[in-house]
Amino acid sequence: MGQLTPLLLNGLQILSARHRALQAEKDAEIAALVQRLVFLEGLAGRLAKLEKGDRASHVAGSH
Repeated sequence: MGQLTPLLLNGLQILSARHRALQAEKDAEIAALVQRLVFLEGLAGRLAKLEKGDRASHVAGSH
């Protein structure tokens, strides 16, 4: 029974290390997704400005 505790502790350390590695991977994936979202929001904003300007020039040209 004396060896069970070191084996359990070793197993817990291995699981903990795996968990930290998986969490770091997930954190990196989330950071990449946030970066893409910010980029796409920027593109959407620019597109909206272009469309607004395009509509304004069409309205001005039709008068």
